[in-house]
Amino acid sequence: MLSRLFDRWTKSKKLTANELAILRLLLPAGNSYAERLYSQATNAPYIERKLIGNNGYEAFIPYVLDDAMLIECDENHDSPSILITTPNGTALSFTTTVLRGGFLRGLKGQTASGQPWQKDWIADLASVRLSSGIDTWIPQPMPSGIHDSIIELLLQWAGLTRNSFQDYEAVRVAFPATVEQIQVCESRLKIRVSEQYRELLLISDGFGICRGRPYEFLGSSDIDFVNGGRDWLCLTPLYEEGCVAIRCVEGIATNECSLLAGDGTSTTIGDIKQHVRESLVWEDTTM
Repeated sequence: MLSRLFDRWTKSKKLTANELAILRLLLPAGNSYAERLYSQATNAPYIERKLIGNNGYEAFIPYVLDDAMLIECDENHDSPSILITTPNGTALSFTTTVLRGGFLRGLKGQTASGQPWQKDWIADLASVRLSSGIDTWIPQPMPSGIHDSIIELLLQWAGLTRNSFQDYEAVRVAFPATVEQIQVCESRLKIRVSEQYRELLLISDGFGICRGRPYEFLGSSDIDFVNGGRDWLCLTPLYEEGCVAIRCVEGIATNECSLLAGDGTSTTIGDIKQHVRESLVWEDTTM
């Protein structure tokens, strides 16, 4: 019985009313970005939870169902904390995080005294104490002129013209990566990135295409190996369908992209430029 109860706590259909109430306080009222982030929480496909250490836990959102809920965000942003006291006198501290790409991570909590985290807790909202900066921690939109100039460089690099692509609002870009950020990426992965991927990072350190479900090209902070191996780097997650990955050979990432299915089979789809180019002009004819 206890194991079944814990399983339901670990993965559930939605955040609890207490969790949503805390998130609402962490996201600045009246901020349009905050409303989008809150919609990710209320419309999450499901929620996963885990204990962190002895005195903390995290409830996180695995992905969003509609990329209209995402915000422009080129690096991770951690919120200030809020402190509540439960009716039994336990002090709990909460934070949330917006991940690069505009995803709300979820909710993270810990007991102030270090005592073990209890799965069941009640928020006494009358006891809430907010940290300074709670109204300003969410990032501001990239200026439209910079946004459009990055897209134009991206189109030129991929071999497209302005006439062949007009839907600038459908592309969410980031500021270019620095040489130092690329070096940190290579050090983290213990691999040398390919020429085309380096060129892409120097234009936009990851970007997304907003057409229904999120379609991402991962930047230097997010790209990683598939399933803990060393043969493939995941460039574009496709969730249940697998991913588009970059082949790695002897410690060097190539320009070759393949579609990796969930069963481990791979299909070559061209180089990175081709993958970017075809993704930008692709249209979903099933909608």
